Order: sequence, then structure tokens, then C-alpha cells
Amino acid sequence: SELSSGINAEYGGQEEADPSESISENVKQRWIVVDSMRSLDRIVSEILPAWEKQRDQSVREFLFLLSRPGAPLGQVSDVCLSLLDVYERARYGEQPFTEGDRQVFIDTLMDLINRVSILDPEMVKNNFA
Repeated sequence: SELSSGINAEYGGQEEADPSESISENVKQRWIVVDSMRSLDRIVSEILPAWEKQRDQSVREFLFLLSRPGAPLGQVSDVCLSLLDVYERARYGEQPFTEGDRQVFIDTLMDLINRVSILDPEMVKNNFA
């Protein structure tokens, strides 16, 4: 999809960065994940404004709220939990985080964004607001 291509192009391009600006690949992959999470926040705020992530809300709280039974993403709570798992490994984990790990995150994020974007805002407003 366009968003996935954009994320991969922005962060995973083939050109090498200036050596003076280089950071470890591990750190780079982690920051891509953390930064990419904003895409989900933006999509949810546009399509489901009543479910927008609050400034004081953690990613964990946000995804749990969206995926609880009866919430707009309650039927795909497994996808939300998978996304949260990879996000938390990137954000807080001590083990190396690779480009493959980042791609798992991007694929899961795109799956969830696609599911959010097909929700009918009027149906969500009537059933979940």
C-alpha cells in the first residue's frame, strides 16, 4: 500500500546515510517502529475521532481501549496485541531489533490500518460512540 511503501522508502531506502550521521542499525529499526506508530494514531483520529489517542495515554492503553470487546477493533484484538508486542519489544526491549523485526511491525501495522480504514464512521458513531 501507499503508506507501507512510504514508511519503507523513508526509513528503509537503499542509499547509505552520511557516515557522520550513522547510528546503529538496531537503534534505527527501533525508532522507525516508534515513529511509525503515529500513522495509526493519525488514521484513528481521522476515521474514529471519538477513539483518538489521548496525549496522556500510553500505546498499550490506546490499543487495549480500541480492541476491547464491543470496541471498533474488538473483532481483531489479536492483531492489536501482536502490534503491541512488537512495538514494546522495539521501544523497551534489550534484545537486538532487526530490519526483519521492523518489517513484521510494518506488516502488522498496515493490517490494522487497513482494518480501521474500512470501518464506516457512521456505523462506528452509532454503535460505539
